[in-house]
Amino acid sequence: MAYKITTLVENSVATSFGLLAEHGQSLLIEGHDRIILFDTGQGNALLNNAKKLGKDLSKVDTVILSHGHYDHTLGLGPLMDITTSFELIVHPDAFQNKVAMVPGADGPEFKPIGMQLSLEDIKKRGVKVNLVTQSYKVAPGLITSGEIPMANDFEQIEPILMVGNNGDKDLDLLADDLSLFLETDKGLVVILGCAHRGIINILDHARKLTGMDSVHAIIGGLHLERAPDDRILKTIDKFKEYGISKIGASHCTGIRAIAAMYKLLGDAMMPNFVGATLSV
Repeated sequence: MAYKITTLVENSVATSFGLLAEHGQSLLIEGHDRIILFDTGQGNALLNNAKKLGKDLSKVDTVILSHGHYDHTLGLGPLMDITTSFELIVHPDAFQNKVAMVPGADGPEFKPIGMQLSLEDIKKRGVKVNLVTQSYKVAPGLITSGEIPMANDFEQIEPILMVGNNGDKDLDLLADDLSLFLETDKGLVVILGCAHRGIINILDHARKLTGMDSVHAIIGGLHLERAPDDRILKTIDKFKEYGISKIGASHCTGIRAIAAMYKLLGDAMMPNFVGATLSV
């Protein structure tokens, strides 16, 4: 076994034994004498779940944020209360003023959905911050995606996701949407935050960047909860084409998409709730 991936924060739990579900995601990656945290959830469940699962987060050496939304980043504050001895890898756009456009009584309203900590706040705590826009080697066989090209014609960023600039609101291009690519003997393992720029765009980028055509597993959020049915079916067709062996879809994937995947992909689907593990 090279790496073990444990889900610390997710929208669901099975038999909890004190574990907490939370809208958000955090994955712990252990291997090669490294302890890496990918995202931190909203902050209510991270430390509790880590303790219940026997994981000592004070030993984390690297934290990677997939993007700057609250449900992936607010746990950074509680984490820094127990350790600041880690490298934080994050795209600079994660610190933008991110908002969601929601219906209101008098027209659209803009709800803050970004990070509560600024870059300066984090640096003041003594954390080493590594701002990355290109692919970056994190550990043996493990790299960040860099910025994901929007290459196909059926995956788009949701128009309700925006950034506020000087009172104006613009579509959030989510250049900060990072994934992790892990090269294994079985093929690529793609570790996702929310896949805002499209899971198929991410898979195609991973294959091109690494030179590995075979995708063994994907784990994380696919952001299909509000996707039209045709996009869900096109996504599933691509999964079949790529012959993916294990799919741990979770968080923002959505019930409709997960149900369709279980129906059409069968044994490739694996549960991904708090406490679930994948060894690769």
